[in-house]
Amino acid sequence: RNCDWSSDVCSSDLEEGSCVVHVMSAFSDEILCTKRFPRSDKVLDVKRHVQTTPQGINMFRQRLIISPAGPQVEDHEVLATLSGLRLQLVKLEYADENEANVSQLLHAAGHGVVHEVERLLRLPLRPDCGQTDIGDTALMLASENAHLEVVQLLCEAGADKDKASQYGDTALMFASANGHLEVARDRKSTR
Repeated sequence: RNCDWSSDVCSSDLEEGSCVVHVMSAFSDEILCTKRFPRSDKVLDVKRHVQTTPQGINMFRQRLIISPAGPQVEDHEVLATLSGLRLQLVKLEYADENEANVSQLLHAAGHGVVHEVERLLRLPLRPDCGQTDIGDTALMLASENAHLEVVQLLCEAGADKDKASQYGDTALMFASANGHLEVARDRKSTR
């Protein structure tokens, strides 16, 4: 695990009801990105923003902690409650891809168990870490069974949308072939 950035949360309120979050290098004073957030936004919104920056750290691999070496800040915490605190963003390495984790991810994705898929991705587990005996990934299983929320989570975690099974089928092909147009449309819009 390595510390990548620190952040001053809500450090300079420029508008009523908003705050500015500066994500800074933990090793220098260099500002990597700055964004204004509504004070009602949550820590998860900051993580989603960091995921879209050039650093592109997957939100499931991010942990924010109160600096120095304080407790972890939870995704559901509101930014307004963190005003004035200094935070560090820690980039986590992927968890062990043992048989139990892989099996649980494939099962949960195929059965649409959103909270379990999210729990496993937060270990963090790579979204493409395992396959069935015919090469189906968690994304393929979720697409085939029309589990849109699971498909969205896996895509947000960086699942390979174009990966093919040993028969050449992709997640989009599974969704289309099974008449799951909502999943197919969502998959095409995330290209």
